[in-house]
Amino acid sequence: MADEKIPGNVFWIYFTLLSIIGLTYLAIWSFHNENLKGLAIALIFSVMLIFSSVLSRGEIFRLKGGFRKNAFFFVLAFVIWGSVVAFKKIQLQAGQTFSLLSTVTPARNVLFAEISNELPKFWQFYIDQINNPFIEECFFLIGIPFGIIWILKLLSEEKEGLEWLAHPITETLIILVVAAATFAVFHVGSFILVFVISAVLFRTIIIIIYWGDELMDILPNYTVIASAGVGMHMANNWLDFGFFKGIEVLASSPFGIIVLVSLGLIVIAAIDFVIETPLKLLFADK
Repeated sequence: MADEKIPGNVFWIYFTLLSIIGLTYLAIWSFHNENLKGLAIALIFSVMLIFSSVLSRGEIFRLKGGFRKNAFFFVLAFVIWGSVVAFKKIQLQAGQTFSLLSTVTPARNVLFAEISNELPKFWQFYIDQINNPFIEECFFLIGIPFGIIWILKLLSEEKEGLEWLAHPITETLIILVVAAATFAVFHVGSFILVFVISAVLFRTIIIIIYWGDELMDILPNYTVIASAGVGMHMANNWLDFGFFKGIEVLASSPFGIIVLVSLGLIVIAAIDFVIETPLKLLFADK
């Protein structure tokens, strides 16, 4: 496989910049409209974004895979999970309200839902379907797990007999419990059982796919990189809103057109990676 000319941190820096733009708009809009909830939400998500880097000790910008490989996993996860969400919507429209797919997590974050309808339509979509999914994955998929691993290793080294805390199975289970529980509370904000279960299931799938392989190598000789979590989460929100409807909203703004073009370049990079890379090496660890 050809060496990557563009490092993978470009992928993460790109979405970080998009998130900063969204948070900046939300803060300015909230200030001008004297909306304290909006300011609080902008602050909370900003802290999450900063802590993602702090808890991971900067690893968020040093994750494996070059730009094209990150683009490939992002697009692949978006397509697969987007298909699941689309099929769920078809089931609901057909009146089939009870199935495994009914547990696909609600797309809207409970915090942002309190003010989203007050925002202009473009920024409502941009923050809800692009901004928030990326920040939440930075925090729940990268920041919190890296922080947990760091703490567990410190504890295992500090006291004899606690070596088991740094075992991959222990690390994975603790990451799973903490990340799933905190994500459910943060995303749902209530104890309505079906919503809590759906949020926990959604987070469990992402954690197992990424950290299960990273720590326990559940996919021997293969790998899944973290950008898949971003693609999966973004697809969950975007497809719930409506894929083509979302494109229409983005295309209604000059800035949105820039975002669409840049996302198109990510898709092109993913296709280029597939074309150039032998099938057996698409998911290779290196």
